[in-house]
Amino acid sequence: MMKLSRESKVRLGVGIGAFVLIIGLVLGISRLFAHSDMVRTTGILSGNLSDFDDMFDDDDLLDSGNYSARPQQLSSETFDADAFTSLDLDVTSGTVEVKRVSDGPVRVIESGHVAKGASASDAATQNLAKIEGSTLKISQFDCDDERAHDRKVTIELPRELADNMTGITANVGLGDLTVADIACHDFDLTLDSGDVAFTGAVTDTLNAEVGLGDATFELYQAPREVDGRERGLGRCGDDGSEFYGL
Repeated sequence: MMKLSRESKVRLGVGIGAFVLIIGLVLGISRLFAHSDMVRTTGILSGNLSDFDDMFDDDDLLDSGNYSARPQQLSSETFDADAFTSLDLDVTSGTVEVKRVSDGPVRVIESGHVAKGASASDAATQNLAKIEGSTLKISQFDCDDERAHDRKVTIELPRELADNMTGITANVGLGDLTVADIACHDFDLTLDSGDVAFTGAVTDTLNAEVGLGDATFELYQAPREVDGRERGLGRCGDDGSEFYGL
């Protein structure tokens, strides 16, 4: 049996003590982190559900609470249905929707998420809608994106006007345009990088110049003349009822 000298025993004791100390420190730190995680998890999953709601408040979903969680009406204008026969749309951002309604006057409604501290009326686009000659012009150039964002403009056309539009001219930048259940003689589209969806009828001329965006047409009848530029024409149904992929 091997015997250790006094000096060797001292060294061995010091080595074991250091090893035990290191193990103790590792276990202590591990327990500290585990306890910290448990406290955070318990605070969320136990009785403090309000804290959890505060962490994921609806307002926080929009730029850390800088804008309202739900869209608000910014403005609403009405026009006589016989005051114009054409539409001229400048869609620079957000969404513009043109749709048919059963009756009543023409309504142009703007909505969006309003910045905290700003009123809905202050956030409204200035000079959004105006009539020039026989054309209702919609322009988003005077909108302030710091006061409201995710803007949407809805244009409601009563049935008689929606079925007898002379023409629609649309210049679409980054925004999206939807035209639903509208009939017009001519439709002239210039599209950069937004999306356009048209459902209805174009009886005479359909012109479309498309950049990076996507345009989809579902037509109840084929127009007499179609001119698509920048992309090849899509397929046209055998009965002329559908036209896709300009």
